[in-house]
Amino acid sequence: MSPLLALMGKKKKKRAAPPPDTAAAPWIAAGLLVAIAYVAVRTAGDHRLAAWLLTLILMAALLFAATQTPLRARFAIFVDRRNRMSLSRVQFAAWIILLLSALFTAVTVNLHAGAPDPFAIEFPRALWILLAIAAISLVGSPMLLAPKARQRAARKELARESSRVRRLDGVELAHEGQLARKRKPAHARWSDLFRGEETGNASYLDVARIQLFTVTVILFVLYGLALARLFDEPAETGAAIAALPAPHAGVLALFGLSHTLYLANKLVAHSKPVA
Repeated sequence: MSPLLALMGKKKKKRAAPPPDTAAAPWIAAGLLVAIAYVAVRTAGDHRLAAWLLTLILMAALLFAATQTPLRARFAIFVDRRNRMSLSRVQFAAWIILLLSALFTAVTVNLHAGAPDPFAIEFPRALWILLAIAAISLVGSPMLLAPKARQRAARKELARESSRVRRLDGVELAHEGQLARKRKPAHARWSDLFRGEETGNASYLDVARIQLFTVTVILFVLYGLALARLFDEPAETGAAIAALPAPHAGVLALFGLSHTLYLANKLVAHSKPVA
């Protein structure tokens, strides 16, 4: 066979098309940005509460669209390096979206109200403390778990948890030392938010994680109601927004205690030691 025929006989390798989610993500993100701008121009002046709620929803959608990856994992921003849904990522992203949407709406309301300095909005110190606590959990979680990745996992314990996770989630459980992990990002499940992170408790509900999730949801809803009350003021008054609501000291104490318990639980051994 001639070299020409041999070349013709070879099949051309097709380039793998990007997953549908990632291919459309830039266009979706651009459309969401336009929608946020439209809400700011057309709605914030007369319907403040509706403008904030729409901005909150659109910013959440923008976050998901802008952080899609070729890993075929939905909500990829919440998936950590062990291919599990990360509770610390979820709670931090939730607070960021809530506060950014409130700040953005407050600025646009002030622009419509003709305020001399529409950006002169006080961000209370209590909110900075709240964000700092959430950020410490986000950064501190992998640091506290790192030593367990260098410890050996007990085979019987790993086999037991692998079997249970396979029945519960329909995916295979891998491990990194004594830390449980999923084989692919697409194997991440929302149930990861409530289960243990080690080879000894990967299929069991984790009380420390459940209490953090519960406290976060309650405080998120309560602060959201405070923001709704702020933006529910009739636009006819023409009053500008000078500050965001400040959480009470007791709320910060509860939030800090919840995160302390969450982080301290990562120092406790949940897997059998291997000599």
